[in-house]
Amino acid sequence: MSGFLRVTMLLGSVTALSLVVQIVRTKLVAIHVGREGMALVAQFSDLQMLVAGLLLLGADQGMVAVATDAYARGDPEILHKTLKMLRRWLFPLALLVLTALTAAAPWLLPQITGQPNYVLPGMLALAALAAQLWVRPWTAIINGARAFQILARARLAETLVSFAVLVPLVLMWRVQGALYSLAAVQVVGLATTWWAFRRLAPPTPNDGAATLPPIDNSTQTLVRFGAATLVGGLISTGLSLALRREIISLHGLEQSGLYQVAFALTQQYLTLVLGAMSAYSFPAYRAVHNQPQALSQEVNHTLRGALLVIVPIIAVLLVLREPFILVLFTEEYLPAEAMLRLQLLGDLFKVVAWAIGVPILAAGRAGTHIALEVLFASSWLVGVWGWSQLFGVLGAPIGFLVNQILVCVVYIVVIRRQLGIGIDGPNWRLLGLSSAVLIATALVAGSSLWVSVPVAAAMVALWAWLCVQRSEWQGLLTLVRERLGRLGVVKK
Repeated sequence: MSGFLRVTMLLGSVTALSLVVQIVRTKLVAIHVGREGMALVAQFSDLQMLVAGLLLLGADQGMVAVATDAYARGDPEILHKTLKMLRRWLFPLALLVLTALTAAAPWLLPQITGQPNYVLPGMLALAALAAQLWVRPWTAIINGARAFQILARARLAETLVSFAVLVPLVLMWRVQGALYSLAAVQVVGLATTWWAFRRLAPPTPNDGAATLPPIDNSTQTLVRFGAATLVGGLISTGLSLALRREIISLHGLEQSGLYQVAFALTQQYLTLVLGAMSAYSFPAYRAVHNQPQALSQEVNHTLRGALLVIVPIIAVLLVLREPFILVLFTEEYLPAEAMLRLQLLGDLFKVVAWAIGVPILAAGRAGTHIALEVLFASSWLVGVWGWSQLFGVLGAPIGFLVNQILVCVVYIVVIRRQLGIGIDGPNWRLLGLSSAVLIATALVAGSSLWVSVPVAAAMVALWAWLCVQRSEWQGLLTLVRERLGRLGVVKK
């Protein structure tokens, strides 16, 4: 638990600083492009994510597994051979695909956005994705090496430089400038990741490597993890694109812009939580994937840590969702608060699903991972369509909430049967109390702030008193002092 909290605090504190910059960035874009512009930027961003997932056929997650194995065994040759193979076989194919998509942009982009304009910035956004051919393998290796200090610095540098590039583009060209920034960010990411990768120490010989269980060769690892990651990424991003396109068709760009407000706000804080945790947890799961007891212990530690972090955050966002919308966006986006409340409840189960679902992929069960991704995507589509018939735009967050609960239930059954991992008693109690507190907070959040804030604070305080152990409070205080000491805020 201490290692999990230490890495999460390191990456989380850096991500928090990045989040402050992103808040200013979002506010700037919202003011200058309006609801319709927000919807367009979201569609172009999802398109970039979809194509980026295609470029290396999901091989970046496989690179994390390869790097974890290479550093555990102190064998740099594994990394050299894998990178050489990527550059010889996948890079040329990826560049060919990217060139074809960029050339097809004048036809493709209007189909995705429903707008005939903005072709040039869209073409640039697609062409700039060539930078991902280097960014993704380098980032995967840094992650697999658990070089979290280097990773944190690179993330912060990328956020700051990207913001510095965005500001003049949006001020000069508004929507066009915001779309041009999507291409500029790719170049910034390439520069900061190159800087980070150059500072990464290579694997060093490990005396205990001979006692480790045998592993697949790097090609098998890339293929297995790549297929699973590719399918999962394509489904996730493709669904997001299709959902927004459907909202645009049924309700117009403005309603899609409101949905983007709820989606963007939750994505920002989930990046703070899941981004920090996943950098630690996937390599940790991978390192013990052949040891059922150790893997079960790691999963339960991660689940507990995730719940202890996420519950207070969601509670605060539930009661202060309207002020947050005003701070992040403008008054015209306030109608999104109803969607945001449902989205936040769904996020609790999304975090739980993440904590207990990642071990399936880390253990190399690619077929199971792909089958579950298809199942969850299908149930989400059916659910959103059904709920939308009753509640219109609210059908999207309602479908998301119901689907995430289903995901949690299925993952609990699968990891029990296939990996022998069970959720321990304290975590079941923590999950039950966390769900009850957040549901109650969501209900009271409809009252005025004078009522909702003190009631929610009392419920979260009771939850913390019942759920957080004394050793965890002490460990958290120690880590906070360490971080503040490094910043010079308190004496070490």
